[in-house]
Amino acid sequence: MFDKLIGKRPSATDTQPKRLALMMPWGRVGSNLLVSQLKTSFSSKRIRFANEPLNRTAEFSAQLTWFRDFYTAGSDTEALVGSKHAIRIFSDRDRLADLFAELGLMLVRQRRANFVKVAVSQLRAKLYADHTKQQTGRALWGVYKGQKALPPLPLDAEAFLAVIGEIAAADEILMAFAPDCHTYDLEYETLKADPGAIARDVLAWLELTPDRESELRFDKATPDRLAEAVPNLEELRKAALANGFADLEPMFDE
Repeated sequence: MFDKLIGKRPSATDTQPKRLALMMPWGRVGSNLLVSQLKTSFSSKRIRFANEPLNRTAEFSAQLTWFRDFYTAGSDTEALVGSKHAIRIFSDRDRLADLFAELGLMLVRQRRANFVKVAVSQLRAKLYADHTKQQTGRALWGVYKGQKALPPLPLDAEAFLAVIGEIAAADEILMAFAPDCHTYDLEYETLKADPGAIARDVLAWLELTPDRESELRFDKATPDRLAEAVPNLEELRKAALANGFADLEPMFDE
C-alpha cells in the first residue's frame, strides 16, 4: 500500500511557517484537489502556495535557486508555505533531495496506481485546456464546480501509448525520490474517497490548525468508467496489448 507516513512527525516546537513540497510523477493524480483543500483551509495571508512554477525553468541551478528563495522568504503571518511540482522536470533528483533535507521541507508524494486512467485523464485534460483557451483565452486544466466538463471524445492511440510510457517512467522516478525529510505518501483512490478527511489528516501531520473548513472547488473531469469518456477505449486497449503494456490490461476496467 502506497499510503503511509515515513519518519516521525514534526515536534511541537517547530517554528512557523510549515514548509511543504508536493511531488507527483507528472499530473492527474488528484494534486489540484488536495491543494485546493489546503488553500481553502486558511485565509490568504496565512498560506502561500506555488502551483508548478518551474515547468518553464529548464536550468537545474535556477530551479534550486527558486526553492531557496521561495522557502526562505515569508512573513510572520504565514502558517503554511508550499509548492507543487512534477518530479520529471528535475534532472538531478539526488541534489534536489539534499536541498529538501537542508531546507527542512515536509514532503507529500502523490501518485495514482492506475496508469491507464492517468493517461486518459492527461490527454483529456490537454483537450480541455485547449478548448477553454479557445473559448475564454485561458487554458484550464481542472474542471471547477459548476463548469461544463469535456464531453466523450476519442483519443489518439499513438499519443496514448506515448503518454503511458512517460507516466510509467515518471512514477518510477517518484518512487525512488526519498529525501531525508518527513514524508506523507498519498494514493489517488484514498484521496478521492474522502478529500476533506485527507486534508485534515495532512494538516494534523503538519501540526497546523486550519482557519476554516476546506472547500471542494473541482469536479471530477473524467468518469471512473473510462468507456463513458472514451468511445474508442477498446482501440486503446488493443494498442496497449500489442505494444508491450499487457500488464496494464486490467486497469482499463478498474
